[in-house]
Amino acid sequence: MSAKEEFTDDPTFNQKKNTDGVDMEAVDGICEKTFAQRTARATAKHPKKIIVASFAVAFLLSLIGPIVAGGLEITTDTKGWRSRGTLVAKREMQAEVLNLNRFQLFRDTDGSHWQYLKSTVTEGWYLATERGTAYADPKKTSRRVGENMDLSLSISQYKRHDDNAEKYIAFEDTCNPLWYKDFGAVLFQDNMYAIWKVQPDEDEDDASISALDKDVLSQICNAEMNTMSIMKDNDVCNKGSDGICCPPHSLIFLLRQKLATHESSCDELMDAYTMNVQIEFTNELLGCTDEYTQKFNIATKIPGIMEFCSFDYLPNVVDANFGRDGNRKVRYTSSFFNTKSDDIAPLDFYDIYESFDEADGTTVRGVYNVETDEIIHEKTEESQNADVNIALVSLGITIFALLAHSKS
Repeated sequence: MSAKEEFTDDPTFNQKKNTDGVDMEAVDGICEKTFAQRTARATAKHPKKIIVASFAVAFLLSLIGPIVAGGLEITTDTKGWRSRGTLVAKREMQAEVLNLNRFQLFRDTDGSHWQYLKSTVTEGWYLATERGTAYADPKKTSRRVGENMDLSLSISQYKRHDDNAEKYIAFEDTCNPLWYKDFGAVLFQDNMYAIWKVQPDEDEDDASISALDKDVLSQICNAEMNTMSIMKDNDVCNKGSDGICCPPHSLIFLLRQKLATHESSCDELMDAYTMNVQIEFTNELLGCTDEYTQKFNIATKIPGIMEFCSFDYLPNVVDANFGRDGNRKVRYTSSFFNTKSDDIAPLDFYDIYESFDEADGTTVRGVYNVETDEIIHEKTEESQNADVNIALVSLGITIFALLAHSKS
């Protein structure tokens, strides 16, 4: 007789064991022993109901959480990305360290500060207010030059040629011309600025274009005017007595100053910008750049007395290569707008900056920011949050596809 045909006179034998000799009572006892085991059996039996219920509970908690916690929001923490070890993070960290120490390095005649930076290892990323002694002395280093220099000295020490007075006869009736003379007020008071890059890149074959060319200056002039109109509508600029935003300090402003045509339109300005005027303007910029470089006061970090430059030159109008080895081309230039920095927070520009005119993008392209880089930081945060949302949606689609495929 086989095992399956084996019988006994014990009436409880077949209730305790199956025909293969397994104790079914013990098995049932194990399966129903704990709550976790019962939950596991229910999950295996009804997987679709369980996963839908889990998503529903998680969704309800995500709605209730901000209400209970008060002010809680879902966001990404990007504070430490510069210390992640990637090539991009390392380069950004290097740029940040150099930026925070740029004034100390400029005055570092014996190389001691450079050696300090090279020998100081930064364990992670810290905000300026949290940095302590991570890799820069917060009492001596700041992203804002206004905390490292006496801006009240900028006008008195940065004198202009007396011939400039006649260039302000019409302009001073609407805007304050002293602002354009003030090194600190223009460059380091949280003014919004645009950086213009002449296209294409320098290493390409068609890299002979300069920001001083008529078609490029025309693009920049019109972009500045359109952006000023948007700033006026949103009341974020300092206005003249005529209710119009005061123009930014830029190549366009210096050209208007040279030609004494502050009230002219962009088309009228370009009509006056003949080839001879372009050559004269370029030569004057070369002279001003050389004088500015020679007379810059390293100790006070303030420009010296400008005796020969015929207009309100500031270094934002040309790039570092202009004037070197006979270079007469400007590949990068910037426009600093006369902004309500005392009344307007930098992030107030974030809602409108995408509507600012960036030129055609083919001949020249502009990007906008404020001195504290808040717009770029906010844009980075928004982009990363968008990436996280896309990843979550992709995860949901993947889970749904797996469930549909398995017919769970």
